[in-house]
Amino acid sequence: MPYQPSSMVLFLTNCSLTKAPGGSAEYDAGQAITSVLPNSLGDRLLKRRARIFQLVKSASDFCWQGAPVSELAFNQELTSGPDLGGRHTATYLPTLDRYEGRFFQALGAEGKQRLAESEHHTLFISGLYGLLRPTEPIQLYSCPMAPPVAELWRKDALLTDVLCDYIKRFGIARIIDLTAIDAYRRLIDWEKVAATKTDVLHCFDAMAAGDYALTAFGKCVATELLGLSEDGICDLPSEHQLGTVILRSLRETVAGLPSESAEVEVAEQAPESMPIQDIGPDSLPWQLAYTSRFQSEVYGNMGEFTRISQATLSICRDPTTPRKPIKRLQGQRRRWRYRLGDYRIIYWLDKHEHRVVLERFGLRRDVYKGLDS
Repeated sequence: MPYQPSSMVLFLTNCSLTKAPGGSAEYDAGQAITSVLPNSLGDRLLKRRARIFQLVKSASDFCWQGAPVSELAFNQELTSGPDLGGRHTATYLPTLDRYEGRFFQALGAEGKQRLAESEHHTLFISGLYGLLRPTEPIQLYSCPMAPPVAELWRKDALLTDVLCDYIKRFGIARIIDLTAIDAYRRLIDWEKVAATKTDVLHCFDAMAAGDYALTAFGKCVATELLGLSEDGICDLPSEHQLGTVILRSLRETVAGLPSESAEVEVAEQAPESMPIQDIGPDSLPWQLAYTSRFQSEVYGNMGEFTRISQATLSICRDPTTPRKPIKRLQGQRRRWRYRLGDYRIIYWLDKHEHRVVLERFGLRRDVYKGLDS
């Protein structure tokens, strides 16, 4: 089925490090973003893709986690097909089928189908491809948004030109920016986008930053945004909150939300926890931080994500007044627990920094195991 969105709304988000293998040799150029761009702009995009393809395949100093990108498993069959400005035969899957990262896992199979069939537009920012449509055929690849890649995409504002042309061609009135990671968000000149008279709401998650926020964004798209009409999305105000996702007219990570690069030292408990201050439009009395263990336990129980986020807001408003869900743990010097049905949130107070530290989340029978006094 051809991709034919018709509304004035555009969702913009990231690609995915995790990808599905396989596919077919069929390449439908009509599904590619180049099919809706002027020839000159489409040619610029393909030439830039070809340059990054050469970087991925042959640059010995382009590494990812200590390994040359050219040697990564996903790049072994990557070739110069028509998607990358070449003529070789390659193996393709539609973008929505190829990507399997946090955003796409949260969407689920039904959400992916709804996104492809939605009246609203969607574009993905990719290290190798630049901008992609949901049904665009792409190869299996690994191309992290490292500085040399980002520099090529920022050169001569190519991605901004492609985005602005898309905005004008389809009459986009509002963009919901779900990019999450600054390395992607900064590829776009948002002032130039603003000059098109298109309104933008940038999304931030009250529970997580960077790549981890993509789970909340995917869930928000699947459960909230895809159910709204064009008018409903265009009428959303700045500072509006959908679940844990806050929509702001400011693109920077502002005070009150976790920074992608922020790290907080919380004694020996959370060497890499991230602060959340003044969640949402209303200030909270306590700041919030969470340990890496708490974070991993939450993402292992995504079915409880909405209830967890609501509970953490309640804790931050008043973490020390005993009431039905909250009590101090017996035999513990500083720990408290929040009861959430069969689950428990364990937290403690860093009174010097006036901050609640979320330590563990799990079923009642498991969450207390191994706690020291």
